[in-house]
Amino acid sequence: MNRLQTTPEDHIDINALQLELNDPKWHINIYDHVSSTMEVVQRLAADGAPYGTVAIAKTQSAGYGRHGRIWQSPRGGVWLTALLPPRLIGETKMIDEQRRLDHDLHQWNITLARQIAFQIGSTLEIPVQAVVPNDLFLAGRKVGGILCQTVISSGQLQLLLAGVGINVNNRSSDLKEVEKPAISIKDYLGRAVSLNRVITAILIGMAKSREDERMCNISCNCES
Repeated sequence: MNRLQTTPEDHIDINALQLELNDPKWHINIYDHVSSTMEVVQRLAADGAPYGTVAIAKTQSAGYGRHGRIWQSPRGGVWLTALLPPRLIGETKMIDEQRRLDHDLHQWNITLARQIAFQIGSTLEIPVQAVVPNDLFLAGRKVGGILCQTVISSGQLQLLLAGVGINVNNRSSDLKEVEKPAISIKDYLGRAVSLNRVITAILIGMAKSREDERMCNISCNCES
């Protein structure tokens, strides 16, 4: 694992995170540099990691978004993936209808985006908005994105992974060849913010989205 010099703008305090969350289900791992937090969590899950395992990286070299698009992950942003219980509606079920699974996953992705947008927005008092299907916008520009993936084995949904990338203290001008005009929270506020606060808001948003037993039937107040 490559070692990076920590600066105030990319500092993450894992002990403070656990205290702020006050939720024993989260098992947080912080890395200086990885290829992709999604890949890290899949590997940890294969080794028996429990649900609630989270990988947070200060940088990624091979982060990706929808349809495998490159996701640039410079220092100062929040790049994480969480391993969640494989339940979309009710109990885990045999996957006998791929269309239903795809629909459920799409709807939950929208709910997750809405919850994370609300939690970050209310925590930092900024107008973060969820835009269907998985973008987060701030002042009309993309500030983050969400990617949900599943692992199916023997016809059964085994793993649900939720990846989140947020431009926080990195400069949007450093993001090259992005698909949509980008912004960071620091760009918007004119100052750096605590990565711990953003991470806490994301994980609280994830937990709240999972608590809603009607998550796939909710009318989402998102822009399309």
